[in-house]
This record gives sequence, C-alpha cells and structure tokens, in this order.
Amino acid sequence: MATPSSELVETPQLALYPGHFSSWSELRRLYLSLAYLKCILNETLRLYPPVPINTHTATKTMYLSRGGLPDGNSPVLVRRCLTSVLI
Repeated sequence: MATPSSELVETPQLALYPGHFSSWSELRRLYLSLAYLKCILNETLRLYPPVPINTHTATKTMYLSRGGLPDGNSPVLVRRCLTSVLI
C-alpha cells in the first residue's frame, strides 16, 4: 500500500500551525488560498459527515400549512409517529 510523501503530509501541518490566527476571517482567507488543504477537508467531510443521518419523529398528527405538491404551498398531513430521515 502506498504511503503519502512527506511533502504532502507536512504541507497542511506547516500551513495550520496552532495559535497563528487572530480572527475567523483570517483563517477563512488562508483556507480559501490553500487548495490542497481545502480538498483534504472536503474529502474528509464527504467520507465522515458530522451528522450522517438526521431523523425527526412526529409526536402528534398535524397539518403543516405549506410544503405539499410541486408548488410548495399546499397543506401536508403529518401522521403521529411518522419518521422523516434527512441524509
């Protein structure tokens, strides 16, 4: 199995040495300028999302005033114990 070269491993470590950022905007500016680091973070979040599956269960039967049909303005019946899954 191939191992990453030391240059590929050291590049993100050198760029993000802890304690060098005075504000979030400075960190964001640096993040946007480092294409390789951006790819690493995006791929990591794709493989290991912070919330892989988010579910909601209705506690009682109710009507939602909007959300049904293609226009999105019709009422929707949500039955008790209905579980919706957001992926």
